[in-house]
Amino acid sequence: MDKEAKQRLYDKIRGIYDLPNKVGGADVIEALSFQCSMFYKHWRFKLKEQHFRNKSVAEAINTRPNTIGVNPWTWLFKQTESPANGARQGRS
Repeated sequence: MDKEAKQRLYDKIRGIYDLPNKVGGADVIEALSFQCSMFYKHWRFKLKEQHFRNKSVAEAINTRPNTIGVNPWTWLFKQTESPANGARQGRS
């Protein structure tokens, strides 16, 4: 996510919640960034486990949730294609 998009997201969150710049000495933007990155990593892990692990390319592409577009889904699958990530190789 680019810097401007992140800033828009943080501004939106801070518009909903009346957050100060710092809490207990911690920077709120840094804390939000960390939390968002952890949520994103957890979400990707769950998607990989449910839809990619031990599936062929065709099986994985065909199990795309309706909430995710074809291009982002294909990109995400390609990020997980290596044998170390549990995807079956050599199948279509």
